Amino acid sequence: MSVPRDLSHGSSEGDEVHPSHIIPPTLPNHNDPHFNIGNSSCNSAAGTAKPRGRPRGSKNRPKEDSKGENMGMRPVTLEVPAGVDIINQVANFAKSNEVCIAVTAGFGKVSVAVLRNVLSQAPDRVYKEHLAVINFSSTYVFSPLAQATPSFFNVTLDRMNGELIGGTTFRMVTLGKVVLSAYVFQNPHVFTIEVAGFH
Repeated sequence: MSVPRDLSHGSSEGDEVHPSHIIPPTLPNHNDPHFNIGNSSCNSAAGTAKPRGRPRGSKNRPKEDSKGENMGMRPVTLEVPAGVDIINQVANFAKSNEVCIAVTAGFGKVSVAVLRNVLSQAPDRVYKEHLAVINFSSTYVFSPLAQATPSFFNVTLDRMNGELIGGTTFRMVTLGKVVLSAYVFQNPHVFTIEVAGFH
């Protein structure tokens, strides 16, 4: 019985492979531009990695002004106790907090009110009686300078008999607690309005 060639442990002389017939493995060409060593995704990731540290020429961000938070208008409620002058209380509040204040409404009762008509030469009107505050509005502009600050205080009062009186007030003494609704703000801008000539 003959033994198959691939199962035999030996080899005949005719089956020997000549060294000239062995094909060497093909080595990669490093000069080939398409040649890439390793994983291309890893190489690209390593090439685009951000350097550590601060870039050259960079500067610190400027710090935001903490006072900027107080630039906008903020609503406040003022409770004025009995027996004091409302005008002085509003002005003192603005000065002590270094803010400008705009009162939009107020209610309560006063016992003394001094009213003035700024458009006429009439003397001041002084009322010493129970008066109900119907409407109260004012603006007080705080200025750290020694110059006079523009301000006004307007009021409408009820004389308890149905008669309404009003005008610019420079003194009002509270009979009971008076509540004022207002807005406070800082650093107002003053604009000069130029009136164009009429043709």
